[in-house]
Amino acid sequence: MNKIMSIILFGIVSVALSAVQAADNASDYSKFSHWQSANSLGTFAFERYNSRSGKGVLKIVINKKTPPNSSFVFLNHFPVKPGKEYTAVVYVKGRNLSSDSRISLAFQGMDAQKKFIGTDVKSTAIDGANVSNSEWKRLILTFKIPTTGVWAGASVIICTFGIEKSVSGEVFFDDFEFVDTE
Repeated sequence: MNKIMSIILFGIVSVALSAVQAADNASDYSKFSHWQSANSLGTFAFERYNSRSGKGVLKIVINKKTPPNSSFVFLNHFPVKPGKEYTAVVYVKGRNLSSDSRISLAFQGMDAQKKFIGTDVKSTAIDGANVSNSEWKRLILTFKIPTTGVWAGASVIICTFGIEKSVSGEVFFDDFEFVDTE
C-alpha cells in the first residue's frame, strides 16, 4: 500500500511541478514576440518599472499618427493536447488610450509546425474606456481543446494579448500565466 501511495504522490507532485514550470516559462517575457497590423505606428518594449509584481512589464506605445484600425499584440506559442483545458491570465493597465479601443487576450490553434489550421479565435477583451493608469485589470481566458473538429488537430496554441483601435496611449501587460488547468 505504501508503494502505491508513493507512486500516486510522486505523480501528483510531478503534475504540480509541471504546472509551476509552465507558468514560470510563460512569464519569461524574453520569450514573447510581437506583431502589428500593416501601416500601424507604435513600439513594443519591456520596462522594468511600472510593474504590478516588480518583475517588469511588457508595453505597447501607440504613435498618435497610427491609423484608427491598427492592431498590436504580443504573442507566444504553447504546446497543447486535445481534451485538455488551458487558462491564460494577464493583468493590464493603460494611459491615454482611445475610449473605443479594445485590449484582448486570445487563443488560436496551430499544428506542430506552428501553421494555422483554421480554428476560430477564442478571446476575452476589455474596452479601453474601462482601463486606467492606476488600477490593474485582470483578463482571464479558459478553453478546453475539443477532441473533434478542426481544433482536434491543434498541437500548439498561439496566445496573444494586445490592443486594437487605439490612436494614442500606452498599454501595459504584467504577470502573464498560461497553465494546464486539468
